[in-house]
Amino acid sequence: MEQVSPTVGRTQQRWILLLLATINTVNFGDRQILTILAEPIRLELGLADWHLGMLTGLAFALLYTIAGVPLARIADRSSRTKLISASLVTWSVFTAACAFVTNFTQLLIARIGVGVGEGGCTPAAHSLISDITPPNRRASAIAIYALGVPLGSLIGLSLGGIIASMVGWRTTFLIAGAPGILLAVIILFVREPRKGRPAAAEAPQVRLREALAEFWGKPAFRWLCAAAAAAAFVFYGQSAFYGALFLRTHHVELEYLANSWGVGSPLSVVGIVLGFAIGVGGGLGTWAGGILTERRLATDAGAYATVPGVATLISTPFFIAAAFASPFLLAGGFVFLAIFFQSMTYGPIFAGAQNLVSPRTRATASAILLFVLSAIGLGCGPLAIGLASDLIGTADAGHNLRWAMGLLAGAMLLAPLLFLKSHTSFQRDVYKG
Repeated sequence: MEQVSPTVGRTQQRWILLLLATINTVNFGDRQILTILAEPIRLELGLADWHLGMLTGLAFALLYTIAGVPLARIADRSSRTKLISASLVTWSVFTAACAFVTNFTQLLIARIGVGVGEGGCTPAAHSLISDITPPNRRASAIAIYALGVPLGSLIGLSLGGIIASMVGWRTTFLIAGAPGILLAVIILFVREPRKGRPAAAEAPQVRLREALAEFWGKPAFRWLCAAAAAAAFVFYGQSAFYGALFLRTHHVELEYLANSWGVGSPLSVVGIVLGFAIGVGGGLGTWAGGILTERRLATDAGAYATVPGVATLISTPFFIAAAFASPFLLAGGFVFLAIFFQSMTYGPIFAGAQNLVSPRTRATASAILLFVLSAIGLGCGPLAIGLASDLIGTADAGHNLRWAMGLLAGAMLLAPLLFLKSHTSFQRDVYKG
């Protein structure tokens, strides 16, 4: 069984994990901030809902997925810390560039640039975490890293809404791009664990074709990818439009709450509630998923698939209810519950993938999983909802979006079936080298 790298002590493990979780928080903060700014951007630039779906989903996912695999190959062969640093600089610069756009095409290019930068972060981070963490603690370690998803959403949505209400959406993008530059410098001070190993201990590099053959030869990995993509289709699709939905369908109540809370505008109210629902709900769910999976492993070798399967099944009615519920705070409560259960999938999915493959292909395995998850979930989910909303085509934009989101939320029911398929072969497919 693999052991913790002898060159990395427990204190350094915790420091590296905390730093990587912080980087992932900035990652998702920069990714999600467009969600809360979507409605004012739409109004200023004259965009349709399919434009928003393209910007929040496909534009980002297109280069994120294409760049992810070759960047992961670099991570499997060279310094992961330097790659993460370069990725941070790239996506931070393009996030700031969103402040200067004047039309859809320019914003599209900027979002593609953000996707290219972020594509190099998570596969390298997963590989690094797996190198310094024993197999029996990887689910919770990767869950801690994955806390960056809800925490970044919390910061991007709540602070993004408040800051935009004070200084406008353009300056908000400039502020969002700044922290990544500082973190890019800090990560360079982390020693690459591979440097401390004897040269003789290094196994020969695996070619991409050989790595893909390894992944394809494990049904548990294939079904895990498919299940993650189905869950992500709903999660990313819904998350991209919650801000626009609530501003359109609860505007009278939001005006009242803005005055009562003294926060200035309905956008701030939506940002605060969504930040709490997605940030806190997602954070608790991510932590619970990692801990529950590790406890289940004592009696269920396929817990990496069992826990996400049950969680996604429970989350489905809450996603549907969030689209139709009234008043606004009740809808926010349903978002909290939907995100809580859906977020229980993060740690188990990625830890499961890391335990299925050999150490030399971990970053590549993470990139392949992210490729499928992002191409189908992030790339297609928001775009599908935007297109459905425009196709419904009534004069009430809020009605169109509500029904598009409610109907497509039902796609989450596919995920539990696919997780079940992965579970059936998980114990046989776990890497035993």
